[in-house]
Amino acid sequence: MRIEPLSQRELRSLEGELKRCYGIESLPKDLVFLAAGERKLKVSRVEVLEFSRTIRGVVNVGLYVVKMTRDGSSLSLEGSQLFGESIKKNLIELSESEVSAWMTGGPIIRTDLGDVTYVIAKFKNLYLGSGRVGRDGRVYPQIPKWRRVPENELD
Repeated sequence: MRIEPLSQRELRSLEGELKRCYGIESLPKDLVFLAAGERKLKVSRVEVLEFSRTIRGVVNVGLYVVKMTRDGSSLSLEGSQLFGESIKKNLIELSESEVSAWMTGGPIIRTDLGDVTYVIAKFKNLYLGSGRVGRDGRVYPQIPKWRRVPENELD
């Protein structure tokens, strides 16, 4: 199995989607975007990709950054940090108590988001990944269970 970067057409599509969802104007030029399974994308440096091709048996390269969905795109924690300073819309600022709830996987109540599917959460200068906005006005963090902070460790 060969690991290949996205085509120019796929990159333009990704760039358009990120601009529509988060106001991100352009993708980092020093990075390569790679398909990583069902609608998931990873990012890597060109040198790492080329080096991985010299090693036999490498099947996985890069850092998972975004999942494309039918309703939009969801940035991972690392993806939100990678694009952080470029995010111009659908960005919510969390309070300290909301950060605790977010990192344990609990929803955050926001009624002022309008017709948005995904938002990026931020606390001070720290980007905390995507959240899916529910019809009930709550934002549900898209943090995998294995990455959540157990509630008993927050005290």
